[in-house]
Amino acid sequence: MTDAISWAFPAIEARRMVGSLLLRGMLAGVLAGLLAAMFGALIGEPSIERAIAYESAAAQAAGEPPEPAIVSREVQRGAGLLTAGAVYGAALGGIFGLAFAFAYCRIGGTDPARSRRFWPAPASSRSRLFPR
Repeated sequence: MTDAISWAFPAIEARRMVGSLLLRGMLAGVLAGLLAAMFGALIGEPSIERAIAYESAAAQAAGEPPEPAIVSREVQRGAGLLTAGAVYGAALGGIFGLAFAFAYCRIGGTDPARSRRFWPAPASSRSRLFPR
């Protein structure tokens, strides 16, 4: 698209920018979700396995029959964890990308680097206003 056409139709450029930011946010979210799934598999799964073994031993000691598994632990631990991480990460990344695009258009006239520096302030103010 030439500069003359993009200047004449700023809505086209804004729509392209929003789509680009949405896509970049979703891709970053998928990457973060996959990293979180790897962390969950390495750090969280041993505790879950111990908890399942404890519950199974307690149920067996009480004389209860074992519960049938609807989805096997291997599927939950592997494909389920990766899928959940990727989908959840894509959703959160997309929401963040759209929020960034909205703020970028609202702030107006600033470059993306200055807008990016604006974002940590509202995010960190929540922890200052509502400590646990």
